[in-house]
Amino acid sequence: PCAREGGLAGTAPRARALAGRTPRILLAKAGIVTAAGLAKKRRYAIVGVFIAAAILTPPDVISQIGLAIPIIILYEMSIIGARMIEKKKAKRAGDAGFDGGDDPKPEPDPEKDSGTA
Repeated sequence: PCAREGGLAGTAPRARALAGRTPRILLAKAGIVTAAGLAKKRRYAIVGVFIAAAILTPPDVISQIGLAIPIIILYEMSIIGARMIEKKKAKRAGDAGFDGGDDPKPEPDPEKDSGTA
C-alpha cells in the first residue's frame, strides 16, 4: 500500500505541471503564441501570478510563494517549449526549401544593364 501512495504522490504533481503547460504549448504549436511574445509579457505574468497566489492562499507569505514559484517555473518551461517548437518549424521550413516567405530577387536583365538604350 505504501508504494502505491508514493507513486500517486509523485504522479499528481507531474500531471498538474503538464496540464498547466499544455495550453501554451498548443497555442505555440498553432502559431498563436510565440516565445518572444511570452518572454516579453513575462513581467506581467509574474505580477499576475503573485496577485492570484495572494488571493488563493491564506495570508501567509510562504504559502503565496509556494504557489507562485511553481507556476512561474511552468511559465518559463512554456517559453522554452515554444522556442523548441519554433526551431522545429524553422528547420522543417528550411528542409522544404521555404525561406520564410521572402520573394526571390529577380535576375538582373543584361539588356537593361548594358548601358545601351
